[in-house]
Amino acid sequence: TVQWIRLEDAAGERVLHGRPDASGPVPEGRYTLAVKVAGRAPAKAEIDVRGPLSLTCSPAEKLAVRCEGEGLDGPLLLRP
Repeated sequence: TVQWIRLEDAAGERVLHGRPDASGPVPEGRYTLAVKVAGRAPAKAEIDVRGPLSLTCSPAEKLAVRCEGEGLDGPLLLRP
């Protein structure tokens, strides 16, 4: 079960937060996406956002997390 999704800018400021989905207006740029699944360490990845962002994330195999949604170049596979 996804506990939270967090998007942080280069300064480490939280710009988006959700449980278990997240969406909102986010300025274009590079961000760190972190997703916490129950019983696992947060999985993280650097992403480029190109407009409004809407994410849905779910646990995947081997401790990974799969995220999909609007504003991404395609599905993401995050690892702790």
